[in-house]
Amino acid sequence: MDAEKLNQAQTDKMALQEAVYLIDRAVLLHLKEVQGGDFEYAVFDKQNKGKVTKGRIIDDNVLDGIDPTHDHLAAARDAAIKDAGLDGIEVAQVGLTSLKDFPKSDIYRRSIWEPETLPKDDIRFINSGYDEQFRIPDGGTIQVEYPDRTFSAKCGYIDDYHTYVGSEVYHICQFAEVLERGGGVCRPEPVLDAEQAAWKIGWNACLAVECGAGHWDYKLMDEKFNEIKNGELEVVGLSINEVRDLILVENQMERRSMTPTDYGLLMEKAAQKEIDVMQKQPEQTARKPSIKKQLAAKPVPADHPAAKPKDREVR
Repeated sequence: MDAEKLNQAQTDKMALQEAVYLIDRAVLLHLKEVQGGDFEYAVFDKQNKGKVTKGRIIDDNVLDGIDPTHDHLAAARDAAIKDAGLDGIEVAQVGLTSLKDFPKSDIYRRSIWEPETLPKDDIRFINSGYDEQFRIPDGGTIQVEYPDRTFSAKCGYIDDYHTYVGSEVYHICQFAEVLERGGGVCRPEPVLDAEQAAWKIGWNACLAVECGAGHWDYKLMDEKFNEIKNGELEVVGLSINEVRDLILVENQMERRSMTPTDYGLLMEKAAQKEIDVMQKQPEQTARKPSIKKQLAAKPVPADHPAAKPKDREVR
């Protein structure tokens, strides 16, 4: 194969989409695009690491599943879940190397023969005994669950033993110990199959997102439900989680924790806040003294022209 054809083959290979998903916390779905737009998939049991089933999703079925909240890969994922007979109640993307120790997986084969085709920056999450629980891609999100609260946090790869969780840096064993001491657990954040959702962002902000006709509407508020910013994102093929992340990056809030909250209740509070503000405006205007009264109330300096008596005009 000459250099030009080799370069083209490598480009085509790089353009093909691939992902691994944790389905219902029980199985891993490996989804890989092949030439022509079809997708091949394989399902593996998380406990015994055996292959459960495999199949192929043709391009026409993928295209039928695309809508404003689904791109090519997401549509293929949903079609594969259905084809494999999985419930698909909870779906979360994990790192490709999550399948590195599954003997019948393509990832295992590639880790031996083609390691350069696998990411080097997947983030490992372990327990305090160093047993691996799962992996997520660099920039992925985890959901942390304590007995009294649940929140999500963006993570960033530092090295094989350190990661950002939100704005904090942890050794992966240190993070496991922190969770265990507080009675908490974590997992990859599930993909929300929803057209509207809301979150408390950090301690002093809230975000509401809703899918419109070919776009996403959002409203960012402070802790008292005063509007900070609102807007519209004309993007399709993104899940509501990804839209949320775009908005937070744009507003430099991507390192804050994200706590799910009730969308309807949040919007009701925001609407009531707007009404309260509008009702107070006329009252404040009525209480505010006129400019003439404000000036009259101020003492006039002796050297000011207004303090000197005016001469009468002689006619």
